[in-house]
Amino acid sequence: MKRLRLGLFWRTALALIVPFLLVQSALVAVFVVQVNLPLARSATEDLAALITLATQTWVELPPETRADYQAELRSNHHLLMQPAHGPQPGVETHWPYLALLQNALTERMGVESHLTRSSNPEMYWVDLPTPEAVLRIGFSHDRIGAYPSRVVIAGVLAIVLASLLTAMLLARWLTRPLARLARATDAVGQGDLPPPLPESGPRELQLLARRFNHMARDVRHLLESRTTLLAGVSHDLRTPLARLRLSLAMLPESVDSVLIADIERDVESMDRLIGQHLSFARGAAREVPQPCDLGEILDEAIADVRRQGAQVIWQAPDHCIRSIPVLALRRALANLLDNAWRHGQGSALEVQLDCAPAQAVVRILDRGPGVAEDERESVFEPFRRARQSRAPGSGLGLAIVRQLAQANGWAVNLHARDGGGTEARVEMPTSA
Repeated sequence: MKRLRLGLFWRTALALIVPFLLVQSALVAVFVVQVNLPLARSATEDLAALITLATQTWVELPPETRADYQAELRSNHHLLMQPAHGPQPGVETHWPYLALLQNALTERMGVESHLTRSSNPEMYWVDLPTPEAVLRIGFSHDRIGAYPSRVVIAGVLAIVLASLLTAMLLARWLTRPLARLARATDAVGQGDLPPPLPESGPRELQLLARRFNHMARDVRHLLESRTTLLAGVSHDLRTPLARLRLSLAMLPESVDSVLIADIERDVESMDRLIGQHLSFARGAAREVPQPCDLGEILDEAIADVRRQGAQVIWQAPDHCIRSIPVLALRRALANLLDNAWRHGQGSALEVQLDCAPAQAVVRILDRGPGVAEDERESVFEPFRRARQSRAPGSGLGLAIVRQLAQANGWAVNLHARDGGGTEARVEMPTSA
């Protein structure tokens, strides 16, 4: 069974809610025992005394005056009194207030009585025996002046809602600075410099925000210094490479053409490695998404790798329009196709595009030696290569792809392909 992982907000909220509810529950219990129950007993004692007195008075009155007395009870005290004929109407009820009233009547009359409830209209009935006849006394639901159960339920609901609201507000107030810090940390991890955190609140949070702002500026400065350094190194290295190309072009025709071709390939490889290092150092700059056809972008990327000699099986869908950062996607696809071609050992590549409403998925499949399961994440780290790999390279291609994916909200992963080989999968949600 998977364990539920709660964030800081919900942990803090629960830590506040539980004590609040325990304390409020104890207060409700004290209120019920010390206030509500005595009031209910007092009210039921008064009503039981009135019913008992009315019964005794009815017995003592002459028969010819009893009808007037019953009318007076109905108009002044909202009690219906009449000789009982047939079974007591309604069904027996055991609500707390009515149970107390039933006990009070039993104690006063000396005989056991039973309260029943009938509907349409809602009435409560009790049969009380007298020396002359059994009297049936009824009173409406509105005749009950106190509703202790309603008071308790309303009080409990109000207390629970107040406790929940107070706990949520306190938890939000306590965790909001930490949530801002978490978001800012994610931004720094992606190479962005977030706006400075407000240095306000408790002293500890002020100090934490101040140190984080200082750290973020230092990280940004280090990234800019690294990019500047590598850009300078790239420029300095490409200058002698350009002179080498010029020298190769000026060699006499008597020089072995095969040797010249090998040297030119080495020069191109060195230039490509320099470009990859510089591209990784610059990171993934923010790019404004724009509507485009993913099939056309894949066509262009596949045409480039085909010009290098790769065989690619690919059939473009009719239309797959998405709003995406075009340059970032082109860089990612170029690196994945180049990686699949170099590690595919000359086998044909296969490219698929699934244009579902929720997300677009690009699959690039090769028949190379594959990547072990325990290495499918580590190969996305800079300068890390699979153990089975024999192809030349710097180990930065997949790192650049992962960097671009994280910056644009995509998911890029490697999977084992049925029959051998590797599937590189890029998932681009529609909202990305």
